[in-house]
Amino acid sequence: MRARANILMDPGNSYLCVVPERGKGDGKAFLLADDTKITDPTILAQLGRRA
Repeated sequence: MRARANILMDPGNSYLCVVPERGKGDGKAFLLADDTKITDPTILAQLGRRA
């Protein structure tokens, strides 16, 4: 079973869905703490940014 997280983003009350890669740890908090280094196009699209 793969862990999933939905994070409520403000402003706008939209949800960010993060699904870790298979075999990777559950590092969502670390990912979001350093959000300027996110390169995943799916996450960037949800944040309204481009790679």
